[in-house]
Amino acid sequence: MSIDNQLNSLIQTITDEYTIRNDNFPIRDPQNTARLDVLVNDFIDLISASISDDWQADKTIVQNAKNIINKPLFVCGTMRSGSTMLVELLDSHPNLVVLPGDTHYINNVNRNFTSWGQDETSIRRHWLRRFMNPKGQHPFWTLGEKPDLYIEFSQYLTYWYQQLPSTPQGNFQSVILAFYCSNPSRVPHPNFWISKTPGDELYIEQILEHFPTARFIHILRNPGDTVASWYKLAQHRGWDTTAHNLAQYVAQSYDAAIMNKERYQHTYHLVKYEDILEQPNITLENLLRFINVPFDDKVLVPTINGKHTSANSQYKSIISSGEIIQREPNTWIEKLGTEAYLIDLETRSLAEKLGYDWKTTPAISEQLSNHRQKQTKPSPIKQFLKRFKR
Repeated sequence: MSIDNQLNSLIQTITDEYTIRNDNFPIRDPQNTARLDVLVNDFIDLISASISDDWQADKTIVQNAKNIINKPLFVCGTMRSGSTMLVELLDSHPNLVVLPGDTHYINNVNRNFTSWGQDETSIRRHWLRRFMNPKGQHPFWTLGEKPDLYIEFSQYLTYWYQQLPSTPQGNFQSVILAFYCSNPSRVPHPNFWISKTPGDELYIEQILEHFPTARFIHILRNPGDTVASWYKLAQHRGWDTTAHNLAQYVAQSYDAAIMNKERYQHTYHLVKYEDILEQPNITLENLLRFINVPFDDKVLVPTINGKHTSANSQYKSIISSGEIIQREPNTWIEKLGTEAYLIDLETRSLAEKLGYDWKTTPAISEQLSNHRQKQTKPSPIKQFLKRFKR
């Protein structure tokens, strides 16, 4: 069987396995994951074997790509705050180049991860895998279902890898520009490239050392809703965490939002998830004004490289494609039950500073009162020792 036939056969088989993963989302089936690891590695091996030394880059496309080398926009915020929904809305804009999924750029730099090291092969394998299935759900195959598109990405990656500095940021830019150049749906006049990773708000100073011209969009969401959604995902995935731990992380992110906005001002934009749901036109128009690009009503439809994507909900009964879900079926207080007061304890003051109209319940107020009494009540040992003080 020819390499082309093998690749096309693998695309069909991998798509079938991805569909199983999509149907099980957010739960992961270990057997499905194991099968995918083998199939995806086989696909990437064949793509790598198809790279040609005689290939030539398109000069016009390369020139357009150069316009955005130093035009980065980082989207950040906690997990489950709506950052994925936001970049999928921005994906539809005709002046923006949006990398699919989470890039984890600064995290991987800090971990010395090989995808940003000096090994082109590792970079290629990492990003081919990412473009095949950016978020574990439909749509798959970001560039399309033709093998030639992934060979083209690999060729452009080699081209830019040789052109740009052999540094983590140079290697990252190589991926971005290769994605743009090989993308059959590329925008004709790009103004910015967009990278999204939850938690980047904690590393703004370091990111600016790598990309001094970067701008940032920090998406906020009601802390209770964020923790409830995150905790549900953690339970599905078997992550060892608690609602209290997640609330503390949200508080850290909110604290960063306040400090970063004060420090970086005109290069740091705060946007609320709730505002996008309730007033999408006005909210997105203001956001796009922040980066000096015109509003386009295409941004009202979430896409990944132009393909309609699943909406902003973990609830399968209300998931649909290519639209924003306005409301979720329950409140965070109902979802978190007896742990709801911990959200109030950790995040209320920060949320109010960021403009959230905080609402509580008598039950939460009582739990908070009991918690504070426990914190201030002396321990039995201290009470015993106190009797012997002179």
